[in-house]
Amino acid sequence: MSTFYDVTSASRWIPNSKSELSGFVRTGPAVFSQSSPTGDPFDEFHAQYPKTPLTATIGSDPPVLEFTAFSWAGTQGGVSAAPTWTWKSTSAPASLLKYSILQNGALILGPLTIAANSTTVSTSALATLGGYTYQIVLVATNAGGSNTFTSTAQYNSDATATFSSFSWAGGIGTLTAQPTWTWTVATSTTPPSTPATLTYQLFADASATPTTLIASGSLAAGYGIPSTLSYVFSGATLLNRYYKLNLTCNGVLSFSNTQQNLSSLTLPALTFGSFTWAGTQGSTSAAPKWTWLSTGGVADSITATIYGDASATPTTQLATGSGGNSFLTLDYTGATVANYYYKLVVNAENGIGNATPLTSTQQNILAAPTATLATSGFDGTQGGTSSLPYWTWTYGGGPAASYAWTLYGDTSATPTTVLDSGTSSITAYQYTGSTANGYYYKLSVTAMNATGSGSFSETLNNTGTVGVSVSAESIGTGTSAAPAVTAASVYATSVQFQLYQSKTSTNPGALPSGGYTLIATSTNSSPTGYDSYSYPGATIVTRWYRYLITATNSLGSATAQTSSLQCNSA
Repeated sequence: MSTFYDVTSASRWIPNSKSELSGFVRTGPAVFSQSSPTGDPFDEFHAQYPKTPLTATIGSDPPVLEFTAFSWAGTQGGVSAAPTWTWKSTSAPASLLKYSILQNGALILGPLTIAANSTTVSTSALATLGGYTYQIVLVATNAGGSNTFTSTAQYNSDATATFSSFSWAGGIGTLTAQPTWTWTVATSTTPPSTPATLTYQLFADASATPTTLIASGSLAAGYGIPSTLSYVFSGATLLNRYYKLNLTCNGVLSFSNTQQNLSSLTLPALTFGSFTWAGTQGSTSAAPKWTWLSTGGVADSITATIYGDASATPTTQLATGSGGNSFLTLDYTGATVANYYYKLVVNAENGIGNATPLTSTQQNILAAPTATLATSGFDGTQGGTSSLPYWTWTYGGGPAASYAWTLYGDTSATPTTVLDSGTSSITAYQYTGSTANGYYYKLSVTAMNATGSGSFSETLNNTGTVGVSVSAESIGTGTSAAPAVTAASVYATSVQFQLYQSKTSTNPGALPSGGYTLIATSTNSSPTGYDSYSYPGATIVTRWYRYLITATNSLGSATAQTSSLQCNSA
């Protein structure tokens, strides 16, 4: 290890490094170099010069300066603004101090040397320009090295913005309110060569001293602008939120103004609207859909979530949605599961607070299917052998897993003779086999699933419309005149003959009439289509006789009557 020693008692040592005594710089007159046998220069030196101990002063770090103040010593905005900086030393003192002045970032003065212990510089002799920025650069040096310190830029401007007015362009207390600030900028006596700048920051939140930055930027450039300027926030606003504008002119805060979008609204409220299964309930496409109403105060935001699983209080999130006060419906279009539960939770809030959450839970129950008759009847002439019964129907309710249909037909009003059957999911059927008058045809349809079944039965009567007419009529003379009639009928299952006799010799005319007395009734329960009847009883000369014939079948009845027949003397 090589070490420098000063043999003059007045000398001092300066180490090349503070971390170790690896070498010394002589400050006295005589220096020699010698290797230390022990590695400790102090031991060797004291051994040779015991009565004059050598002391060493370790050198300092490079100097550190800290800016403490700035001011304009002259009139700000003009040529005599005289920017003035003040600083302090926070570490080892400087042995050499130089400064330079920057104008808009460019060197215009220096570097100039000043007293090492100086703490301020004023540029009163320097002609400044309005609207320009000025900085000082300090270079401080000592034996430990040097450091450079640059101040922040300062605008040479007397332009200031003064708050003038505020208004809500969209009306206070609304969701379309637009906070609007106006101000004026003071006129400078010395126009600058470089424009000054107006910048803004807009903060907004629920605090009366909002800190959430929502907008910022540059508003205007120019110096000494005499006109009134303004800023309008056109973004979405919320009820009862606070909005604060900070306006800065040439880097200096000119004013800060806070306004509240105060609303007289009450808390929002939510009420249930409707629920539907947009698809088929119980299927994988059930598609639950809810609607609700927003009442009370206008909501700033509404959020809705749909949950669904096998639990009666489902927690598995399936869908979400959000919007403003007009967001009033949400549905789930994904795959659903039979018998799962689906729950809607809706929340609403505004600047006043939160609404009581709205909840609605629905189960995707697999309902039993239904089968409902739509139309039925006959093609062809009813009652004939070519009249073909038909039925159409629809299915509803839950989806069916299986189907069955059966056609019965016979002369019973509740036929049991099977004519046809199947298990397909048809919705229309027509029997094309042979039919007969007076037969009944019944179709029974059933749809089934795991929950239950739905069915219908419809019976058609293949009976023609009954009809009857007088084919022939006659009467003899005397007391055994035997008034007689032949009736022609169609689709009749019975034909009845009723004989009326006038009470006097005067003709009462057509039935019904109070001038007649019923004297005989005869019924043929197996009509042939042409059926006759002759009265076997005694008749009265000069009296009038009239038959009333009634033909009947399962659909109804029809009547006919003869003319008035007078019994004359033999």
